Amino acid sequence: NLIAFCKIPILVVIVFGIWPFGIVSFRRFQDSTDSTFHPIPGSPSAVAQDAFEQNYASNDWMNPMHPSLLLVLSTDTNYSLTSRDSPLYDPARDFFLSLPKHLNKTCWNETATQNADDWLKVTSYYSLQQDDLHWLSKSLATKNGDSVLLSIQYLLDPNATNTRSQVHELMNVVQEYGDLYKPDNCTISYTGIKWFQSDLMTATKTDLKRMDALVLPLALLLVGVVLPKARPSVVWIIPLFTIFTTVCCWSIIMSFLSAKIQITQFTPSIMTSLTLGMGIDYTLFLLSRYLEMEEMTHMLQYGGQVLLLSGWTLMCTFLGLVCLPLAMLKSVGIGAAVAIGSCLIVNLTVVPALLHTQLATWIVQPATTDTTTEESFLQRRPDTEISPDGVVPHDSFWYRLSQHLLHPYKSVIIFLLLVQLIIPVALYATQLKSSLSFDLMLPRTSPSLVTYHDLGRKLGYGRTSPYRILFDGHSVDTRMDSEQGFDVMHRVLDELSAIDKDGNGGITHLSTGLQEFEEQKRTLMEALGFTKDNATVLCEPEVQQQTTNYAGIAVLKNVYVPHSLFVAAKYCAQVKPHCPVEILHLVEYVDQMSTSSDRYATFVTATLAVNPFSDQGVKWLESARETIQRLQDGHALGGIQVYIEGSAAIEYDAVEAVYGAFPKVVTITMLVVFVLFGAFFKSIVAPLRSVVSIAMTLCFVFGLCVLVYQHGILNWTRVPSWTSTGDEISWLVPVMAFSIIVGLALDYDVFLISRILEYRQEGLDHESSIVAGLYSTGGIITAAGLIMAVAFGGLMFSSSPVLYQWSFLLTSAVLLDTFVIRTLVVPIVLGWTGKFSWWPRRLPPVLVVETANSVDSRLSLGPLSASHCRTSRGNEQLTQALLSP
Repeated sequence: NLIAFCKIPILVVIVFGIWPFGIVSFRRFQDSTDSTFHPIPGSPSAVAQDAFEQNYASNDWMNPMHPSLLLVLSTDTNYSLTSRDSPLYDPARDFFLSLPKHLNKTCWNETATQNADDWLKVTSYYSLQQDDLHWLSKSLATKNGDSVLLSIQYLLDPNATNTRSQVHELMNVVQEYGDLYKPDNCTISYTGIKWFQSDLMTATKTDLKRMDALVLPLALLLVGVVLPKARPSVVWIIPLFTIFTTVCCWSIIMSFLSAKIQITQFTPSIMTSLTLGMGIDYTLFLLSRYLEMEEMTHMLQYGGQVLLLSGWTLMCTFLGLVCLPLAMLKSVGIGAAVAIGSCLIVNLTVVPALLHTQLATWIVQPATTDTTTEESFLQRRPDTEISPDGVVPHDSFWYRLSQHLLHPYKSVIIFLLLVQLIIPVALYATQLKSSLSFDLMLPRTSPSLVTYHDLGRKLGYGRTSPYRILFDGHSVDTRMDSEQGFDVMHRVLDELSAIDKDGNGGITHLSTGLQEFEEQKRTLMEALGFTKDNATVLCEPEVQQQTTNYAGIAVLKNVYVPHSLFVAAKYCAQVKPHCPVEILHLVEYVDQMSTSSDRYATFVTATLAVNPFSDQGVKWLESARETIQRLQDGHALGGIQVYIEGSAAIEYDAVEAVYGAFPKVVTITMLVVFVLFGAFFKSIVAPLRSVVSIAMTLCFVFGLCVLVYQHGILNWTRVPSWTSTGDEISWLVPVMAFSIIVGLALDYDVFLISRILEYRQEGLDHESSIVAGLYSTGGIITAAGLIMAVAFGGLMFSSSPVLYQWSFLLTSAVLLDTFVIRTLVVPIVLGWTGKFSWWPRRLPPVLVVETANSVDSRLSLGPLSASHCRTSRGNEQLTQALLSP
């Protein structure tokens, strides 16, 4: 009555208030997403980051939280970009050397009055050449000179509230500069973590547009098909209205939340899929209830309580992700819960409001036959005579299916066949192999990913995400530029080099600069008057298959720098601002970049040739940490603390923490499901059966995912989203999919079981209730499952492996749950458990049926073929045979 009275104000507020504000908020919400990994509190990466912040404060140019922007200039001509005789050398040099001035004038107005060096550092082959660091400049160019690299490092104001927008502005200015001023016959490409995130944002927007254009019309079409009593030409208006309103509602909420918490870039896609699927499902369920009697009270009384149980259960399962320690996954759980909550509120208010308007008469199909025989059992009291003939026609699919599912022998055969199909696939779930690889996170056609691989092949994959090994002597009052500090660094580097020699870190660069170092050594000895006998200037370690390139004040390109050379470099820098000996100038340059102002801390950069996010890169990190911990436990470092920091280390620690907490999330989720279902159905057996059926769905779909993406059983189809992705599955996929699969499985379970219970409470016997429930909800659940499969299946067209793998999992789970678990397994199990299906709930007496018709046995499904029934008040057990000859 309240909704009927307020229907006009409700619709006016929605159309003229929520819609405009929601449209604006959606764009703001989408632009505020961020997939940056932040260290998990207490993890090794967090401890390392704290140590860096304490030693370098706001002067840490290599902070992985502000990763460098990398620009690659390439040419397909036969000319070199690094040869001074090449016609491309001067244009390329001018292009790179002019960029810092352009950025300082264009970006971040509040810093325009400052010196560019205070907030921006642009390093390129040409800038190092200009500083007479010729040897170091070679690390930023390919050997044949067809590509040169530029690195943009920036310092952000820690008090700034618009840090993210500043970085986006910097990226836009760099791209505009490149498009306007790039040299002729050259191409420019960009890579790095920030460019990865930008490409991911672009792909997400493309996926959302595709879903709007393809998935939504198909889902609305299914609504018109599955509701025979509704006009297909009109009924789609209600779900379209509710979906758009729901999206606007959660956009408003999430735009405010995004200012407080980190929201990952996948969240809008996931929320949109859930809105399309659950929004239409809820609307479909309410409309089916309304069309039964064309009565609002009936719809809200019986449909509303089921929607509330479904919505609250789904929200609780999604909020289970909040228990995970990673902020970006918490945002997925919060976003999914907000989407479901919005769907729930909108459907329970907007749908009744619309049905109280003239639209209600438009959507109802004119009756062509007498439908009095289809009156619902729910309109009758248990103590009245009922005639359910025609409620479940004997020629219907659901009636014929029920005869097999409830047969004492056929049900066993069907169940064993299903188990025989499910278990072999489910066993593969134990072989699931997750990966940190960027390849699985980014669209296959991502320009930054293509550049990343090209750069990796030419200069080494670790160049974009190097590790930093911090040596901190504060605790023992030891300066790291002292001889003792150098001894500790050499000891650690000896041990870390052994990791590569043992092959634990994969294949990386082999140091080939020894001849150049020999030349530098001779120059150094001549300049400082060293003799052959006392020349301990450079102590080259035994040349082995080096895999990691170390660089710092104690080592350069895997060649140790003795303390005497460092002292000479510092002395030369004091005598002359620009030391004429390149090797000394190089050491001084590295010292300025890596050593703290108080001289008690310095770091060594470890550049892997393998991708740091690959399995080989992870093995190196694990071995390096174990080595350092062993040295510290053995007091071999003299109390000096050693930390390893890097983007790959942050992500690795985050994944370890997430998978460490994941069993707890699974346990909590299942307990919540058990408690909510038990409270709603007042039963222990009902939630136990639901948990077991959910486990079957989870094991099967995870096993199927392993078969498809690790074993490649569908590679023959040549469908990109069904093709093996390097024998790996993105680590995000199982975590994000678990809660949603549980929620969706429960949703259909609620629809079916609640309807069966309603019929049982009206006096039907147990088996008849199952048949009536299947008949009443079978078509709706099937349509809802198809709609949900369409909603999630739309992301299979995504070019991002993490999204189409996630989509495959959810679509498979929905189809399995719709056509196998809810349709076959649940009725069979209910038939076997009989009156104990609702234990310990007390149910009303079963109707006793009197008829003159002869029925063979209980398999005739009792009242479904009876001519008249009456209540049996003295019978407390289910009737053994509802019909007798």
